[in-house]
Amino acid sequence: MGRFLLIVTLSFFSLRLCLAGDVVSFSTELKDSETLVSDRSTFRFGFFSPVNSTSRYVGIWFNKISAAASIVWVANRDSPINDSSGVIVIAKDGNLVIKDGRGHVHWSTNVSQPVAANTTYARLLNTGNLVLQGISNSGDKILWESFEHPQNAFMPTMILSTDARTGRSLKLRSWNNRSDPSPGRYSAGMISLPFPELAIWKDDLMVWRSGPWNGQYFIGLPELDFGVSLYEFTLANDNRGSVSMSYTNHDSLYHFFLDSDGYAVEKYWSEVKQEWRTGILFPSNCDIYGKCGQFASCQSRLDPPCKCIRGFEPRSYAEWNRGNWTQGCVRKRPLQCEKRDSNGSREGDGFLRLKKMKVPNNPQRSEVSEQECPGSCLKNCSCTAYFYGQGMGCLLWSGNLIDMQEYVGSGVPLYIRLAGSELKSSSNRSLVIAITLVGFTYFVAVIVLLALRKLAKHREKNRNTRVLFERMEALNNNESGAIRVNQNKLKELPLFEYQMLAAATENFAITNKLGEGGFGSVYKAWKLWNDGELIALVDPVNLDECFENEIRRCVHIGLLCVQDHANDRPSVSTVIWMLNSENSNLPEPKQPAFIARRGSPDAESQSDQRASINNASFTEITGRITNFFTTLSLFSSSELSSCDQRSLSIPNFEESRHGFKTASNFDSTFAKCEVGSDSDSLHVTHARNSDSETVVSNHSTFRFGFFSPVNSTGRYAGIWFDNIPVQTVVWVANRNSPINDSSGMVVISKEGNLVVMDGRGQVHWSTNVSVPVTANTTYARLLNTGNLVLLGTTNTGDEILWDSFEHPQNIYLPTMRLATDAKTGRSLKLRSWKSPSDPSPGRYSAGLIPLPFPELVVWKDDLLMWRSGPWNGQYFIGLPNMDYRINLFELTLSSDNRGSVSMSYAGNTLLYHFLLDSEGSVFQRDWNLAMQEWKTWLKVPSTKCDTYATCGQFASCKFNYGSTPPCMCIRGFKPQSYAEWKNGNWTQGCVRKAPLQCERRDNNDGSRKSDRFVRVQKMKVPHNPQRSGSNEQDCPGSCLKNCSCTAYSFDRGIGCLLWSGNLMDMQEFSGTGAVFYIRLADSEFKTPTNRSIVITVTLLVGAFLFAVTVVLALWKIAKHREKNRITRLQNERMEALCSSDVGAILVNQYKLKELPLFEFQVIFQGNEDEANTLRVAGTYGYMAPEYAMGGLFSEKSDVFSLGVILLEIVSGRRNSSFYNNEQNPNLSAYAWKLWNDGEDIALVDPVIFEECFENEIRRCVHIGLLCVQDHANDRPSVATVIWMLSSENSNLPEPKQPAFIPRRGTSEVESSGQSDPRASMNNSLRDGDVILSVGKRFAFGFFSLGDSKLRYVGIWYAQITQQTIVWVANRDHPLNDTSGLIKFSNRGNLCVYASDNGTEPIWSTNVSDSILETTLVARLSDLGNLALLEPVTGRSFWESFDHPTDTFLPFMRMGFTRKDGLDRFLTSWKSHGDPGSGDLTLRMERRGFPQLILYKGRVPWWRMGSWTGHRWSGVPEMPIGYIFNNSFVNNEDEVSFTYGVTDASVITRTMVNETGTMHRFTWIARDKRWNDFWSVPKEQCDNYAHCGPNGYCDPPSSKTFECTCLPGFEPKFPRHWFLRDSSGGCTKKKRASICSEKDGFVKLKRMKIPDTSDASVDMNITLKECKQRCLRNCSCVAYASAYHESKRGAIGCLTWHSGMLDARTYLSSGQDFYIRVDKEELALWNRKGLSGKRRVLLILISLVAAVMLLTVILFCVIRERRKSNRHRSSSANFAPVPFDFEESFRFEQDKARNRELPFFDLNTIAAATNNFSSQNKLGAEIITGKKNSAFHEESSNLVGHIWDLWENGEATQIIDKLMDQESYDESEVMKCIHIGLLCVQENASDRVDMSSVVIMLGHNATNLPNPKHPAFTSARRRGGENGACLKGKTGISVNDVTFTDIQGR
Repeated sequence: MGRFLLIVTLSFFSLRLCLAGDVVSFSTELKDSETLVSDRSTFRFGFFSPVNSTSRYVGIWFNKISAAASIVWVANRDSPINDSSGVIVIAKDGNLVIKDGRGHVHWSTNVSQPVAANTTYARLLNTGNLVLQGISNSGDKILWESFEHPQNAFMPTMILSTDARTGRSLKLRSWNNRSDPSPGRYSAGMISLPFPELAIWKDDLMVWRSGPWNGQYFIGLPELDFGVSLYEFTLANDNRGSVSMSYTNHDSLYHFFLDSDGYAVEKYWSEVKQEWRTGILFPSNCDIYGKCGQFASCQSRLDPPCKCIRGFEPRSYAEWNRGNWTQGCVRKRPLQCEKRDSNGSREGDGFLRLKKMKVPNNPQRSEVSEQECPGSCLKNCSCTAYFYGQGMGCLLWSGNLIDMQEYVGSGVPLYIRLAGSELKSSSNRSLVIAITLVGFTYFVAVIVLLALRKLAKHREKNRNTRVLFERMEALNNNESGAIRVNQNKLKELPLFEYQMLAAATENFAITNKLGEGGFGSVYKAWKLWNDGELIALVDPVNLDECFENEIRRCVHIGLLCVQDHANDRPSVSTVIWMLNSENSNLPEPKQPAFIARRGSPDAESQSDQRASINNASFTEITGRITNFFTTLSLFSSSELSSCDQRSLSIPNFEESRHGFKTASNFDSTFAKCEVGSDSDSLHVTHARNSDSETVVSNHSTFRFGFFSPVNSTGRYAGIWFDNIPVQTVVWVANRNSPINDSSGMVVISKEGNLVVMDGRGQVHWSTNVSVPVTANTTYARLLNTGNLVLLGTTNTGDEILWDSFEHPQNIYLPTMRLATDAKTGRSLKLRSWKSPSDPSPGRYSAGLIPLPFPELVVWKDDLLMWRSGPWNGQYFIGLPNMDYRINLFELTLSSDNRGSVSMSYAGNTLLYHFLLDSEGSVFQRDWNLAMQEWKTWLKVPSTKCDTYATCGQFASCKFNYGSTPPCMCIRGFKPQSYAEWKNGNWTQGCVRKAPLQCERRDNNDGSRKSDRFVRVQKMKVPHNPQRSGSNEQDCPGSCLKNCSCTAYSFDRGIGCLLWSGNLMDMQEFSGTGAVFYIRLADSEFKTPTNRSIVITVTLLVGAFLFAVTVVLALWKIAKHREKNRITRLQNERMEALCSSDVGAILVNQYKLKELPLFEFQVIFQGNEDEANTLRVAGTYGYMAPEYAMGGLFSEKSDVFSLGVILLEIVSGRRNSSFYNNEQNPNLSAYAWKLWNDGEDIALVDPVIFEECFENEIRRCVHIGLLCVQDHANDRPSVATVIWMLSSENSNLPEPKQPAFIPRRGTSEVESSGQSDPRASMNNSLRDGDVILSVGKRFAFGFFSLGDSKLRYVGIWYAQITQQTIVWVANRDHPLNDTSGLIKFSNRGNLCVYASDNGTEPIWSTNVSDSILETTLVARLSDLGNLALLEPVTGRSFWESFDHPTDTFLPFMRMGFTRKDGLDRFLTSWKSHGDPGSGDLTLRMERRGFPQLILYKGRVPWWRMGSWTGHRWSGVPEMPIGYIFNNSFVNNEDEVSFTYGVTDASVITRTMVNETGTMHRFTWIARDKRWNDFWSVPKEQCDNYAHCGPNGYCDPPSSKTFECTCLPGFEPKFPRHWFLRDSSGGCTKKKRASICSEKDGFVKLKRMKIPDTSDASVDMNITLKECKQRCLRNCSCVAYASAYHESKRGAIGCLTWHSGMLDARTYLSSGQDFYIRVDKEELALWNRKGLSGKRRVLLILISLVAAVMLLTVILFCVIRERRKSNRHRSSSANFAPVPFDFEESFRFEQDKARNRELPFFDLNTIAAATNNFSSQNKLGAEIITGKKNSAFHEESSNLVGHIWDLWENGEATQIIDKLMDQESYDESEVMKCIHIGLLCVQENASDRVDMSSVVIMLGHNATNLPNPKHPAFTSARRRGGENGACLKGKTGISVNDVTFTDIQGR
């Protein structure tokens, strides 16, 4: 009977095999035209013909690629079939055979084990492995497999091996040629001894080798270490001659291939180009074995490539020069090898270090340490080289060195043994180089210092001359002693030579004068502009009809620049744009300045005319408050249908842990209302849910029904994400029992259980609820959390009987629990699928360990595979960076510390979840809408180090991409087995070097040596900690008292943790981690030091620091003395001025010395009292309006801030505490309201209020309101504020309205009291009725587009003739006629109905809150915002600004809120005539660093970039601070962007066009059209990811190719890149290292930084700290500043860790972007690198050069100091020092030559003037005895008085009466007066030069020319009491230049 059952079973199984597509069984045969396909359709098995061949072969190839191009294995490669008669069958002996039509066997598996035909079958696996399996009682057993017979393809999981015991070797064997798959001449396989290596042979000759395996990669393959992340190579070696190697890869299309020419090639399939791509290829030129012979290295960059290593020479120069290098090289000098020379001295050999080498063949292993390795080689005379490597140990070579190669990037150091004489010669060369460098450095230092000294003297000379001229100008150009020299402006003026000015002005001709003294030309231009005769202004010389438009444009721009109000004038950047662009839509100019004159204040306040004033102008900015809305009251008296009311009566079920909470008032009729397959519930009334029907959750997030997994036909009932195109199943009911057809159904059984059964009624799954229930009282519901619940209806409410969250599988959803209950023994764990096609339980599970501390773990069967580390109350400390993800996942973990623990989390979206895949990895995933794929955020285990106990005991694991093995013994420990450790087998771990003392006494002195702890940071703590009740201070002592304690750690969330015994599963992280203390013996802390090295380094560093300190001190002293000298000179010169009679100048000498000298022109220029900044910097709320809006600041700006602070002090409230208060937007508004209501005392903080100080408090409020007035001119000055605060004067002026309070017009005031009749439409708004905003700017109502008859409800501009819709309500549901109606529903929603009788609204505001009042108010503001308000409280329930369509209006916000999930985004219209939702969407990206991205469908189309602090990086045209104000908010509440306008007359909007462009339009009223202000995208570089990953777009290089790879990257597909196809992007250069301490950064300027969706951000660190953080993280590839245009400068840190997308450059904007590169790439970009071969020598040379340079500097400083002392001592004896001129100059005597005045020594001047007495003053007063400034009755000054006497012939009257007439000649005196008048003539050209004056004074000249009218003379007469000047007929002398008096602050 048993035999019969076995046969029946086998027959049934055979039948199943016949039906499968990947199996050949005994009952089937595979003909020539038939094939087998693997389970996942990856590979295909069958007959094929190679290229250019008609023979038929049986083989395996990639399914989706043609057979001829993708063969990976051939069965009958030696015996092809000549026709198509071949078949593949299972022979009678159970073997798989290939026969032709005549029955001849061409190939067989040749299994020698006796089997029967009906017990074997062949299967093609998904790995490409063809296996022959036998059926037995114990299970299927593999009898034969194709992977055991490899050919020319090395596939993932395939093994290449050599077995010393059996002698069998698994090697690759090439084809004979492309058309003949028979075995070729080349083979590839493993060499086992002395070290595992890969090799390629041609016949039996080696042609290539890989170099030894170091535990991670082959060190002779420089590229392979970068491929470790792609290919997880595994190599097993028993060190006895047996070795095997395999690799894994996620993509089976990647594989290695040995071609018929002997090349090993890495191949991968390009889906884009549909072709095979080539990666690594070897051997290359220098890879050929022994190419250069012995003792020679090959370097591919050289020509010729071969060179003898140092100390060797070619064996045959003739052959070497002919290019035959196979004979190699020989030594120049033999090795000494411990021999004594003739002098008896002992000269030993040494080693030459070669870097970046491929080591020679045939190394020998030596069991010595790294320090002992050189000595081991020196002791052996036959040893010629050595190398020490991690994972390999010490390698020695004897005899000839063959097959050496020098690499450019990676490689290892190799030490070649040379004779001592060969190494000695290099020392002399180093000495010569050192001496040369030192001498050259000294010479350069001397030259530089001399040049600097010369330059300093020249600058000092120029400075003295400039100071002199400034003082002289101050004396000559000022009147009545008022000296007003704008020093700062003089510093900014360029200095021109006299000859240049004379030539440029044609010897200062009048026709070349600039300005001509006023605004006359401006007035003329304004008049001609208004008269329309602008062309009359143009100079006829410049007028050309061809350029008439350009000339008109220049005048237009000029008038815009001279407008009266500063806010009206364009900025410099705008002027440049207007001059460069051809846009003709320039704004109309307003009246220029200095035209209208100001009258009285009263008249000015009442007049509408804008006069020219010096005051700042302000633009009123009104906020979005209640008063700006027009009231629209809509009443609803209609009711919804009965079904709607039943839907509304459904209770609001709150989701708890199960996602559901019972409600007692559940409507029993709900089941009757639910019909159709898309309900979220399954009731008994449904009878059943068949295979084709599904249940959808309420929010359409999840769907429950039948499905088939990928590559499977079985039917399962499960839950999956509804709106995700990729099948993502989250839970399966019948995972152990699939249904084989589509007859399955889900029903409520008679017992009330939910069951899954097939068509025959067989139950495949059931909820198995044991509680007795009946069918008609239960129902199943799919909740929005993805939880399927079975509920029972009872009298007390619905009760949950069963839920799927209590039966988790492979996906961990939000609100789901993972738990372990010690009481019941039940554990809620994740359980993986068996495979992606089989949801049955797999081998991996994940859950919680409760004791001693809760941890997350992953098991494989019962073995621990990964653990998370203990829970510290906030996160698992073994998960790096998990603390940064707390905001995304609110983890909740509860533990009773008795063995029961549970954990759940809440994510921002249900699409976030965790997945345990069939390979045992846990993924954290979320859905990427743009890429339409699952994005992986976290994967554990992700590296070797994550696997439990990878490195064994007392060892830590640190994963890196370099050559260092991941495992390392911790300090104080050593490998337990060096041999196993070097071979990469770390499981045995480490042992202590020295035993612990542990309270034992020392034998020598009886002292007690206690153990100590070594601190290890950023660690994953070991497994099995023990809890201790000690605090942080007592924790180390607790461990020391316990001899078994080996380590401790303290975590603030856990407390003190102790470990005993072995420490397992430690890991070192690069970012976060715990601090861990390991116990060591005291002797481990006594590290030996080299005393001489320490002393030498200390002395050198000390000497260097001392020299630097001395130099800095001397420099500081010299600078201080120079400052004092300058201050003293200033005092002396000021005293000299004060001692004169020019005017009274008071100087406080002591205070002047104390004043610091600042470059104050940064803020104010000289004595200006107002200025304009380039950027606004300050805190909003404290900045004055003119500064916040326009950047204009003055003293009154400070007064405004003082007023705000004063109000804050009085009120005890911060100005920002009024955020979101629509009635009082700030503290000033609140205080103003109370002041007007007479309740200002209510503002006072009760804490400080006392009745006795009530007047003082009121006074403070009064002064505060005066300080915060809107207009700057109304505010008091600082001095006035101090006076008001100090005095008791109660007559303070009344304050005017403060700034930042919206002004209310008459209409608004009226609307606040009652509804605007235009806005009140009773209870409805019909088609044809329109609601206008208060200012009539916007309208709301029904409209149609163009010729369409469809009707929409929306908002549009009311005053613009061109129809411009800004918002559409029913955009996707238009009305067909004009019977539409807008009214309120009974729930308070604003609805649009198709007619009066309509019951179903076609559009509604959908406010979910229930409102008790029946009356609501809808208001349309002048901003275009329609709001739904509650009239009593003013609470807003809905706004159109929160639901924009395609238009972004000013003060609208774009972005999302973090708390309520509100997302504001733009969606384009379908077409110009259809406002329906289009494909284009502009939204704020949630992931990474916020940015705005324009999507086309779900694919990114254009990226606005990230916020720079002022604008978006992708819109360089976005203006900053002029007209438009941009604002970006990123805080814990929201991420949003908004913009405003500073001029209310500017009408602007931003919209997303259906064509895929984004525009900002401004309305040009004159032309009645919209002007395209800017638009994007507009060029190729704007398109998203135009240059692919790791590439950037450079528009200036578009003539060649606009795409360029980032530094350190190269085109991934060079051929495509050459053809200008950049879609494949760039990849890391193969020679570039991934992570090294020598990495650096290349700076790219003017960049739009890449997509920040996957970037990490930290706003709390600087750019310098950002660089260091990136360097410490090996995965960091680039960094940049987050806000590079912020008010505080560049702040924040952005780092990228993977592919960088969508980067580009700009011509003028952009920011700096830093790309990480290795040192080779860095040297290439910087075009410099270190020279020399010995780093120590370079350090010594640098130190010597620095010392010499410091010596020279000291010498020069001391010399200058002595020189300055000599100068000071020479002038110390003179008390009055008005001028201390140290150098001389000569004044200009000839106009054509620029000569200098001689500087007189102070002694000479003092002696000549009798110590500067008043009797010895020089000037016109010599003759008259009177001062020039003396007042004369009929003349303005002395010159005018003399001129009047000269004209009247009475010049002799001016002679001083004190002069004795006998002592002078009257004719001589008259000649002097004559010459004086000639010198003071008005026109400079009329005056005589100095040489003529000398001639006239020294000779008896009688024919002197008649003088003309002097300068600076006017007839002044006393006009009255006020002394006003009266205009007479006498002309006023002018200098044709006007001056503006600028008053200081």
